[in-house]
Amino acid sequence: MKKYISIIGCALGLLGLASCSNSEYDFDHLFPGEYHKVFYINNAADQGYIIYDVDEEHADTIQLFKAGSHPQLEADATFEQCNQKELDSLHKDYTILPANCYSLEKTTHFAPNVRYAKIPVKFNLAAVKAFLASQTDDKPVALSLKLVSENASVNSEKMWFFREVTVEQPRVDFTPATINASFCDTELTITNQLSINNKWDFTCDLSTASAEADVAAYNTEHMTSYKLLPQTAYKLSASKLTFAKGTREVATKLTLDASSLSLNDTYLLPVRMANCSINGFNVSTSVLYVVVDPKVNITLDMLSSPCTQTDDGAALPGLIDNNPKTFWHSVWKTNYLNAEYGHYFQVDLKNTMRKQLYFDYYTRDYNPVCPTEIGIFVSTDGNTWKELVHLTKDGNNLPGTSSMWTSPVYDLPFDVNHVRFCIFRSNNGRTGVDNGACAAVTGFDLWGK
Repeated sequence: MKKYISIIGCALGLLGLASCSNSEYDFDHLFPGEYHKVFYINNAADQGYIIYDVDEEHADTIQLFKAGSHPQLEADATFEQCNQKELDSLHKDYTILPANCYSLEKTTHFAPNVRYAKIPVKFNLAAVKAFLASQTDDKPVALSLKLVSENASVNSEKMWFFREVTVEQPRVDFTPATINASFCDTELTITNQLSINNKWDFTCDLSTASAEADVAAYNTEHMTSYKLLPQTAYKLSASKLTFAKGTREVATKLTLDASSLSLNDTYLLPVRMANCSINGFNVSTSVLYVVVDPKVNITLDMLSSPCTQTDDGAALPGLIDNNPKTFWHSVWKTNYLNAEYGHYFQVDLKNTMRKQLYFDYYTRDYNPVCPTEIGIFVSTDGNTWKELVHLTKDGNNLPGTSSMWTSPVYDLPFDVNHVRFCIFRSNNGRTGVDNGACAAVTGFDLWGK
């Protein structure tokens, strides 16, 4: 087109000179015939085109222009399907989409002074899907058209229209697909996301209709024994998801109430989607698993201790690394004296316990450091503490070496945000009082609601 514009510009200059000298030159003399009417496609020649597998019209648009020196002239533009020889000459490694997969007005008439037309190309979804399924190689399939005209010129650089066609089924998924919650969580966020940019207004329902069967299937697949979370223990802020055009993500609140749940069980709530208002969206295969576990997920940032022997054992990480060969060791090279709490480590909870707790701990393979007297202290603010329970080796059968001890379930006197595991004695004496007396623990777990 730059070539055409340059020629037209020069010609207009000549026209000005001719008019000044009363020349009889006119446009027919100034412009060769092939420049009187020139068709070209204004779209990019090569692009991908996604046909979404939904119940709607699937159409692309070709932008067709008529340029040239004589806009008042009529002309006709025609689209033909390319052949393989033409694709090879253009170095296009496409499989040609057959004509039964699409429709368009092959010939467009341009009336005088009409310079632009939008040509719709409508795809037959069923035919496209059938043809794509029949392909046995990985070559891309493309709508392959060329522009021709019997009564006008065609720009040789802008006469091709290729659209690599793929079919995609929009999905609505839960993100993430699993939510792990404790009994102390009170509100969770369920997020649903469309797999593509959203150009629709639509709705989907959240459903737990198949929850019992989904729990059984999950337990079989993962070798677990989770129980179905009872309906009395949760509430959804909405059961219908409403996606507005341009919005890919919708959030729903799930409120938990673990007060009636057993600390000895882990619960599972499978949530599915159903009844999408747009036919064709894939929602039935997506499932969210909400795992509600009474066990507290203790992380390192929740642990602290003023009496850790840093050069013996694995320090605080030894309490939660699930490795029986590592351990937390209290100080023995220096004295740490606290008459009220002995040697202790502390768990600062991220969620409040209001009803009950229980715990277990693991001992080292070295008898002198095994605890023989411990206390569990609880606090709301981390400043004022109350002893929840006091335990001794003789009175409560605390374990010897390389053993685990699990406590009973204890009712809480108030809301608890902090828990201290205090060791007053070990087999080598009163911790922090007798010379070198210290203790070690190889693991600690906590449950509560």
